[in-house]
This record gives sequence, structure tokens and C-alpha cells, in this order.
Amino acid sequence: MAYAAYFFAAFLFAGVYELLPEAKGQLVGAANAEYALGTICVLLTIITVPLSFKIFSNQLTRHKSLPLGAKLERYGVMWNLRIVCFGIVTVFDLWAYYATLNNIGGFCALICVAASTLFAPTQKRIAGDLDAES
Repeated sequence: MAYAAYFFAAFLFAGVYELLPEAKGQLVGAANAEYALGTICVLLTIITVPLSFKIFSNQLTRHKSLPLGAKLERYGVMWNLRIVCFGIVTVFDLWAYYATLNNIGGFCALICVAASTLFAPTQKRIAGDLDAES
């Protein structure tokens, strides 16, 4: 559910900006703002993507001794937290792209969306992550 909401929010946000051309480019020509937003986009993406994978795997190994029900509950919380972090960064990157009309924000948003597809929740993946039988 959260996974579908993430993609829906990203597409809705981009769709609104595509349908309202007057909303685009508010910061075009403001070199300092463009530079700052581009830098923030890159830093947020560089921080979010690797940390989401590393912290998630560390949390999984940390809770291996718990019973399956508790592991499933923590897995759900960690997964939702990760998708919310990706959602916030993706929406910010898209906003920066449309505000500055600079490709850096768009590329960073694309990186976040591509990284989020690497951990799509399937029964096989969840069972493998939790060391449970399918």
C-alpha cells in the first residue's frame, strides 16, 4: 500500500507541475538558488540511498533472534520508514527540478525511484530477509 502511494505521490506531483506551466521555473535565473538546490538534491540523494540499504540490513541482522511475529512487525515499520524517506527526497528533488528547470533534481528523483524499485515487497524477498519459509 505504501509502495503504491509512493509512486502515486511522485507521479501526481510531477503531473501537477506538467499541467500547470505557470508553476514551473520560479527560480530560473537565480544562480545562487539553483546552485543551492542542486547541491541539496545531490546530498540528500547520496545520503538517503546508501543509508536506506545499509541501515535496513543492519536492523534485519540485529533482530534475527526475535520471534517471527515481532520480526514481521519491525520489518513493516522499517520498510515504511524507508519508503517515506525516499518519498520525501523524491518530492523535494522533483520540486527542485521544476522550480529551477535544472536536470540535477530530475536525475536525483530518478535515482530515488530506481533505488526504491530494488526493494519492491514480494513474498520471496520478505521471506528471504526474515529467514522464514515461503
